[in-house]
Amino acid sequence: MIDGVSIPDAATFQQALINDTGPGKRLPTQTEPVIVLKNGEPLLATSAIGTAIDYDTVRYLFSALDFGMSPRESLDAPGILATIDDRDRVTQGEYSEELIARVAELGLELEVVEPRMARRFRGSGVMLAVAVDTGEISGSASASLNGGALAH
Repeated sequence: MIDGVSIPDAATFQQALINDTGPGKRLPTQTEPVIVLKNGEPLLATSAIGTAIDYDTVRYLFSALDFGMSPRESLDAPGILATIDDRDRVTQGEYSEELIARVAELGLELEVVEPRMARRFRGSGVMLAVAVDTGEISGSASASLNGGALAH
């Protein structure tokens, strides 16, 4: 609560950044825009916001570039949720129990959380991709953004 106004998420995951920035100063932009070029030509552009921007940006890039997923598929691909309290989490139903058990055997314990709870540990993003052979542009936004992508 600030001056009698309820603040549901008073930058709980940004406290260190706020302390480092200092009072009365503008916080740095919390996005991770990326443009990927192939032979000097745009191939893909993406950006993430929210709690899991580091995790999500890498997930978007690997999904699109290494696995050939479309922007929509890349943005919706399962991922490890943001670690804000030294616990690694995944969303229930995104990975098999067998995979989670195998990962635990390798030393990484994953807490499985319900999708409703997972939203607080996941960011959102947008992506545009250019087909190398046709030049066709496709794009999408994370379902959580309730939006779309537009390019011309």
